[in-house]
Amino acid sequence: PEDFPLIFGPGPSPNLARTVSDDGRPRGILGLSEMEVIGYLQYVPGTDFHCPGGSPNKRICTLSSTEGSTLYEVSFLKDGAAVFAVVATASDASEDEAAAVLGYVARLSLEDASPIDAEAWVGRTISSGGQYVADGAEVRLYGTEQTRTLEIVATAPLGGIPERTGLTPEVPEPLSPEITEL
Repeated sequence: PEDFPLIFGPGPSPNLARTVSDDGRPRGILGLSEMEVIGYLQYVPGTDFHCPGGSPNKRICTLSSTEGSTLYEVSFLKDGAAVFAVVATASDASEDEAAAVLGYVARLSLEDASPIDAEAWVGRTISSGGQYVADGAEVRLYGTEQTRTLEIVATAPLGGIPERTGLTPEVPEPLSPEITEL
């Protein structure tokens, strides 16, 4: 039993441990580099960063407050090099602190997969919780007043999402008046 009742749900993803899609291909979060996220996490202000080597299936990094009891834990669930889930938990953090760090993790993890601003979404839903679906990933925010958790779980196999190119399609020039007159 928890000391604090749930203030928002729905709770952990039921498919968090699934590393393959229904067709047997490995799942992964589009464009997510575990090492890139870890590289940025070490610079979160006011925290001591620790990220010991992990196993081929899981790596856990912690950021502890230099001025209090706040603790952040970021877990990467992997299948080889492919990260299929990121779970970030803020314990004993104020709502604003939790929103800042969990939002930062969301932005770094969904840089190539989310059509909405993941960091802003976390800031808006930190007190109520919620979920949404990005390109190939489900994002959930849930917890108690004391502990909030952000889950980002791949929903599609690697290579199953069209790559974003950033290219603008060519638009043909309008027909000149001479050609349109018959």
